[in-house]
Amino acid sequence: MNGETCRMIPNYVYHDPINSRSSLTPIHGPIDPEAVICASGTPIECKFYQLKRRRGFVGEPIIPESSTPDRVGRYRHYRDNNRHVWSIYWHPDTGANEVHGAIRDKWASLGWERFGYPTSDEIYIDVRGRVQHFIAVHLPRKPRSSILWTPQTGAHAVYGDILSKYESTGAWHDGPLGYPIRDEENRPEGGRIQRFEHGAIIWIPGIGAYVEGLEHPIFPPGPATPPPSPVTPPPPSQPKINVSNRSGKLVVTGLYFNPDASISIRAIVGAPGNEFRYSAYSIRDGSFSHEIDVSGLPPGIIVWVSATDGRRSSSDLTGFLWSNTVPISL
Repeated sequence: MNGETCRMIPNYVYHDPINSRSSLTPIHGPIDPEAVICASGTPIECKFYQLKRRRGFVGEPIIPESSTPDRVGRYRHYRDNNRHVWSIYWHPDTGANEVHGAIRDKWASLGWERFGYPTSDEIYIDVRGRVQHFIAVHLPRKPRSSILWTPQTGAHAVYGDILSKYESTGAWHDGPLGYPIRDEENRPEGGRIQRFEHGAIIWIPGIGAYVEGLEHPIFPPGPATPPPSPVTPPPPSQPKINVSNRSGKLVVTGLYFNPDASISIRAIVGAPGNEFRYSAYSIRDGSFSHEIDVSGLPPGIIVWVSATDGRRSSSDLTGFLWSNTVPISL
């Protein structure tokens, strides 16, 4: 352990290795099992513990932790009390994320991690819908994709230019198209088409993707790019966080996040590269609160904190819509 890779282990104080024989000194206090597991175990072991402790996941491993066929990623399968199998997949570009239920079944039918590694856990969109995001790290430009599910429509993948057009209309947040009801398929007249609850998105080479149906006239294929949809939903609210330091714990509170959503909290300690992730869950009004134990970090160090609920944004290099970043000095 050193200054560049300092881990947030409670009950230890970090010392400069140049001026101290030992870089870690234990202090008295309760030991957080999650911190110990996440510091000493694999990312998948850490994720498994977090899922059980924070989200009530149940199940036992049914295979050893294994390498994916690309020999870069790792995975492990689990079986719950109802004999349903779920999985955790890890890749250095995505971290560890769980996949379960109908979305996992759909993902498996598309080729598992060859379709893309999960970049999020399954996210609650509203009272009936779920979404999970993926990225094909092995392909040029690392294309991203999403699999959406409702009990009425089933699970369907959206990707490529059709996904970009879908997101530009508001997608599953507040867009007019609703959820996908079919997978993307060939269009008899040429190009590709994907059908949604209230319309369709068509992609044609040389023209691009455009919306068909809804309550406005159908855009016919032609030599020019179709006009934009007259239905322009407002952009989603920018999520916002506040961070306070209370007795060795950073208390992170958030507003304007998706309701009942999985929240990813990012903490950068001291300098870029020392990045840590934590999971929280918003309630129905889009707010959340989460504590991060920083009692083992040296006084005076700065921690930058931000959070996301998995919404996409082309304005950020990560591809996600992040909250404001809050710096706080310990």
